Amino acid sequence: MIARCQTVPPPSLLERHRRFWKREASDCPLVRVDTAPGRVELPPVQEVYGAHAGEPIGPEQADVDRYLACIQWQAVVPPGESDLFDVLPAYLRIPWLEAIAGCKVIPHPASDSIWSREPDVPLHEPRGIEPNLVWLEALVRQVERLSDDDALSCPTAQTLLRGPGDVAEAVLGAETLGLAIGYEADWLEDFLTASTELFIRAARAQLNRIRPIWGGYFNTFGFWSPEPCVRVQEDVQAILSPSQYRRWLRPCLARIVAEFPYSMFHIHSGSLRMVDEVITVPGLTALEVAIDEPPYAPPITEQIPILRRIQQRLPLFVEGQMLPAELDLLARELRPEGLALRCGSWVREREPA
Repeated sequence: MIARCQTVPPPSLLERHRRFWKREASDCPLVRVDTAPGRVELPPVQEVYGAHAGEPIGPEQADVDRYLACIQWQAVVPPGESDLFDVLPAYLRIPWLEAIAGCKVIPHPASDSIWSREPDVPLHEPRGIEPNLVWLEALVRQVERLSDDDALSCPTAQTLLRGPGDVAEAVLGAETLGLAIGYEADWLEDFLTASTELFIRAARAQLNRIRPIWGGYFNTFGFWSPEPCVRVQEDVQAILSPSQYRRWLRPCLARIVAEFPYSMFHIHSGSLRMVDEVITVPGLTALEVAIDEPPYAPPITEQIPILRRIQQRLPLFVEGQMLPAELDLLARELRPEGLALRCGSWVREREPA
């Protein structure tokens, strides 16, 4: 494993990333194809934290040394051998923001994922969140260690934080949140504001502690930028109408992106009916579209008109499983400026649409 302090990416690649953010003229998009496992593979939570399925884990188990011991053997793509970089955030399987918001954190019995569960004490018309700062401190310790250790092989990035609406669903439960939105509960706006401020606090706590490298910073998706970039998502929008999203969650995104120099919003291809509400948020810097497989979404090649509409306003990053022909079609039909494509693995069991 080559330490990141001993490598330097080609200046021309960093320039291509700079041009991506500005949507400046380019001969070709940024492209990465992973024929082997892509980003640094995440070890099972049982291996990292000695956790058992169905049993809650606490912040004292979020030990960065055990995490590093589980991944230190892994090879990464050297800078310059791919258009997008490998990065190392705090352990991605932990639902950090939900834990900081007071949820229980429980390994799933049938997978390597960790689920959040509502707090033991039900909340009645909550207008705020009492954060669990011990979990925030555990997150900060991981980020500081990853950023300070130049012997690691790839740059540090912000870990995955789910959006204010996702956190509201985790804390309140899907039924309570759905009823609150449907009946326009008078306490919901205050609660989402508190959830938004908690997101900003947790994101800033990470980005303020990540040291610049190679003249800039990296986000979770492997993009270099001259200033820090926040990664945002809001998967709960999949159950909302555009008008509900506009009323309740669009202000949360606007508040978040106003706080950071660069931002990239994660949305699923099955939720692109919401895309006009998202891409018109002032200050949003870029959009990432994660490909959902049919029947959860139309084939990505059928959504090219929507992707073109996104490109009229923002840099666009499309990633997921694709056939070679689908990747080629996206590269051919979309404008290369402000475009990045990542094929996580080839799909071979179906024909292109």
